[in-house]
Amino acid sequence: MAEESTRVIRLFHCYAHEDKALRNELDMHLFLLKRQHTITTWYDRDISPGAEWKREIDTHLTTADIILLLVSPNFMASDYCYGIEMQRALVRHEEGTCCVIPVILRSVDWEDAPFSKLQVLPTNALAINSWSNRDEAFADVAKGIRKAVMKLLEHQNVEQWLNEGQREVKAYRYQEAIHACEQALKLEPDNASAHECLGDALYGLNRFHEALASYQQAFHLNPQLLPAKRKKGDTLTRLNQKEQALITYSEVLALTERFITQQVATVETYSERGEALNSLKRYEEALTANEQAIRLDPNFAIAYSNKGNALTKLGDSRQAKQVHERARQLGYNG
Repeated sequence: MAEESTRVIRLFHCYAHEDKALRNELDMHLFLLKRQHTITTWYDRDISPGAEWKREIDTHLTTADIILLLVSPNFMASDYCYGIEMQRALVRHEEGTCCVIPVILRSVDWEDAPFSKLQVLPTNALAINSWSNRDEAFADVAKGIRKAVMKLLEHQNVEQWLNEGQREVKAYRYQEAIHACEQALKLEPDNASAHECLGDALYGLNRFHEALASYQQAFHLNPQLLPAKRKKGDTLTRLNQKEQALITYSEVLALTERFITQQVATVETYSERGEALNSLKRYEEALTANEQAIRLDPNFAIAYSNKGNALTKLGDSRQAKQVHERARQLGYNG
């Protein structure tokens, strides 16, 4: 069973020094989350004597889980807060590596600011200094931050269960994998990777109809999840639905071709293309696709295995043996 998360969510305060008093009030309202060992907060006051302040700020800005933009006229006028810290925070938010939450401290025109597309706090974007009771305003902000923290922790728990499920599949402990995947899906029903992992476990138990449903759901939730699409073809083959399997493999090829044309192809794209071509008995093309994958990543074990399979079918057993041995050296046991 996955261990309970003990990770603490790291908050970074991006603020103008003129708003120090308001920042301190907000920090006070977050103390319950701190006492529960759920969050830590950091701002430039925490820089150690003698430390290089820009490096310290950059370190915490790039490792924070949640970045609070404490918006005010001074914040908007600050070249460092607005022009550097905020821009870096928004890049990380777009990458999905952190959550940025603008908190409107004092009334200011922020309608067309880069962060205006994000959900801001307090409720209804009413600046804290406009509330008749400032404690109520800060409490409202603290509740919004708590909600974001809980969402991050829940997602972390999903990842823990998913990682456990994938480990159990690799160890051929399929019942344990099913349990882990089901726990992940209870927390996040639309997690495509969890549906794919569940399909892998069901496939391993020869429960092909259920596996097919899981792979179909995974691909429905994430149309770029090519392995789930290809595994759907493998499952249809095991169900003796060979025509549908061929159609599915052809769809995988079309998708990989589109990604290659769009120049967003990855090593996984070429590998999936190679597997689909092997399934369609187009072994020369499969060989080429897997060699492309190996050129992109010389340590991608699955591509060596797929290349070995193609070479075997092409009658080059000597080279196939060498390639399969390389796959095993890289840790592939499939």
